[in-house]
Amino acid sequence: MKILISPDKFKFTFDAKQISFLIKNILHKVNPNFKITTLPISDGGEGFLDFIESVKTVKKINTEVKNPIFEAINSYFLFDEINKTAYLEIARTTGLDLLLYKNRNPCYTTTYGLGEQILIAKKLNAKNIIIGLGGSATNDAGIGMAAALGYNFLDKNDNKIIPIGKNLINIAKIEKTLKAEQFKDLNIRTITDVDNCLYGENGAAYIYAKQKGANKTEISNLDVGLQHFNNLVFEKTNINLNKIKGAGAAGGLGAGIFYFLNGKISSGSSYIIEQSNIEEYIKKTDVVITGEGKLDSQTLNGKIVYKISKLAKKYNKKLIIVCGYSEFNKNEIQKLGSPEIISIFDRKTPIHIAKKYTEKILERKLANITI
Repeated sequence: MKILISPDKFKFTFDAKQISFLIKNILHKVNPNFKITTLPISDGGEGFLDFIESVKTVKKINTEVKNPIFEAINSYFLFDEINKTAYLEIARTTGLDLLLYKNRNPCYTTTYGLGEQILIAKKLNAKNIIIGLGGSATNDAGIGMAAALGYNFLDKNDNKIIPIGKNLINIAKIEKTLKAEQFKDLNIRTITDVDNCLYGENGAAYIYAKQKGANKTEISNLDVGLQHFNNLVFEKTNINLNKIKGAGAAGGLGAGIFYFLNGKISSGSSYIIEQSNIEEYIKKTDVVITGEGKLDSQTLNGKIVYKISKLAKKYNKKLIIVCGYSEFNKNEIQKLGSPEIISIFDRKTPIHIAKKYTEKILERKLANITI
């Protein structure tokens, strides 16, 4: 029996690699003769570099950069020397998981560390930069990144402002220095499955800032700041960033990369399917096991678990979806090809409980499945 295990991360508990090996070890206890292949995946968020490392020949570039609250941290990105392509994951420079809970607030966080990594990649003569967007602690529309790359953001008195989310509203002028000109020839592509607009009820602040630590008043202020940033760009270029699909990704970083670096916003799941050659793996296997932390309406909106499910259905493979918990109804399950869904907890389960008991509960539930 050939089994392919290819899940996304279980947010805040297990990354894709960890959950893959956990499932593999449990199944080998069930039957040591199972032939198991693991292929951890990512939608562009946490685990993006792990995925790239598993499918590309790359070198790890260690870096010291600023974290979301301007503290020095050790991080890294990956570099393909032959194709002059750098792979960056913002979760490793501007990620929510890099901060203690008391320091989580997108009003005060920055994407500056991402800009520092782009600078280093440029010094390595990178021609292409691919950036996995996801898991950010920020809502600064990329002004932190841009500040590291040579942009100045000035208030009405021509004083430089600190490039954090709450200061978007204070920008009166965006000044591009000669330093910033060196990035105009870079081919930059972002990888994300977030298609939110920049501001408004479906924008970066109202949809994601709460989980990053902002309260209602702060969310409203951040949204006003994003609108103000959009207006500044529109006045200068006649470009409405709010109409760009995915501009709201990573606290508006999608919009920032588009504007400051002429970057392209790409579908994370499509990129992962293409680069992993996962369709060929599915053709040659008997059972496909995928999953993510939560199954909900976003899963059906083109996310990687949904696309793997469609491929399993296409080749008539048995499909098992493992998740932290599921909000699916019968109709939604049918859209995935009526797979067997293994939900470990309910939505009220605290994260520390999920971390502690996932292996034990999953071992019991996988022992009872029919393969």
